[in-house]
Amino acid sequence: MNPAFFPFMTLVYFAVLIATGWAVLRLIPSDEKERYPAELWLPVSFALGIAFQGIVYMLSLLILRQVWFPIYIMSSLVLFGTLFYKHPRLSFARFQGFDLALGPEDKQYRILYWLAWTMVITMVAVLIFQALTFTMNIYYDGKSIWIYKSKLLFHEHTIFSEAFLDPLRVHYHRDYPLLMPIANYNLYNFLGAESDDFVRILNIVFLMFFLLFLFHWSARFTNRSLATLIVFFFAAYPYTWYWARGGIGITNGDVDFPLACFAAFSAGLYYFYWREKKLYYLILASILCGLCLVTKKEGMVAFAVIYAANGLKWLATPKNQKVVVLKHGLMALGITILVAAPGSILSAMMPNLYDEKFFDMIRPENLDFVHKRYPIIISEFIGDVSRVDKWSFFWYFYLVIVILSIRNWFARGSFFLDAIIILWMTAYTIVYIFTPLNLIFHITTSLGRLLGHFFPIVFLRIVLFYGEWRTMALSKKL
Repeated sequence: MNPAFFPFMTLVYFAVLIATGWAVLRLIPSDEKERYPAELWLPVSFALGIAFQGIVYMLSLLILRQVWFPIYIMSSLVLFGTLFYKHPRLSFARFQGFDLALGPEDKQYRILYWLAWTMVITMVAVLIFQALTFTMNIYYDGKSIWIYKSKLLFHEHTIFSEAFLDPLRVHYHRDYPLLMPIANYNLYNFLGAESDDFVRILNIVFLMFFLLFLFHWSARFTNRSLATLIVFFFAAYPYTWYWARGGIGITNGDVDFPLACFAAFSAGLYYFYWREKKLYYLILASILCGLCLVTKKEGMVAFAVIYAANGLKWLATPKNQKVVVLKHGLMALGITILVAAPGSILSAMMPNLYDEKFFDMIRPENLDFVHKRYPIIISEFIGDVSRVDKWSFFWYFYLVIVILSIRNWFARGSFFLDAIIILWMTAYTIVYIFTPLNLIFHITTSLGRLLGHFFPIVFLRIVLFYGEWRTMALSKKL
């Protein structure tokens, strides 16, 4: 295809992703009285579109041992056809367009509101410009794992070839998850050719949809004008730009940011479920949690801590609701496993020809030095989170929030998000304690990236803290 058509076909690709995701979303039973705003259903539709695309191609690999673009097109047409089916006993949610109108209490901030949105749109446009015009960062994981897998799929249409199975072919991490390589591969299908530049836009689109989700989240707990400022603050935050400029992945082909988005969407929707007890949110959250498992190996940690937090939340549930909530939780777990099953089976079928089997590398002699690692881990952590050019005072601010929330902590809805963050941080700390790799090398090459996996969830938590404080302040006035 003529490269002049690449921008248009990239837009078509994202339109198809959102349309297929919306079709999946439309088929999930809900209260037909519900009206879901665009800033919620658009990010979720995009994520579900990624999920549908990934599952179709993964099933194709499992059944046919090949991937073909026509299979995806035909599956999408069948999915759209199901929208015409209406079950007499099921009702479905309705979806609203963008409602950018300000409420009466926000109109005094009209200029600030539109200025913030203008700045956010400008920042995203700058990122897209950088992705299309600047030379791609030479980053090991992005080029030699994720994008390389995409190109192999595009040329060979299978993972059951020498490139994946022959130990003489230089291809590390053959068993890594395939969800994002499939997303890149399908973009190549729409373009009719490889394009590293346009593939990098995929992660920027993830950023766009997370900003929309953050706006919806913030508007729920504050107001629309303040929600816009929060979105602007996240988009302009030092760590976001550190990430965006290739520090750990938005424009360098890595998949850390998609994992962070899936985890944040899932955690946010699980929170909505616990707050409103609507199965619609639970089903969506469980699907997105399943995507964490097939995005990156660290997705196993995301899956574990999210369900552990759900378990803690269940323990705090009133006795008369425990059985019902337990049934809901088991259903959610089943959905998560079903979503992740095709990708997990494919990963298990691939050989691991690189000595990164973490637990197999741990030796008894390494454990003798575990107690000497604590000062190093703490020192490196404090050094990283204290970098003003990267984190500013973000993590210290979160620590203060946790301390202020200790009173009636378990009774607070925010306990769910705190549990996810603390368990996630604990899990990564344990990895450093027992790592068989050189500790300094391991920390310096991974700490900023690993903290980024739950950085968006921490941001959601900070917004929630302000919402809780605001609600208490207003109740005292009344």
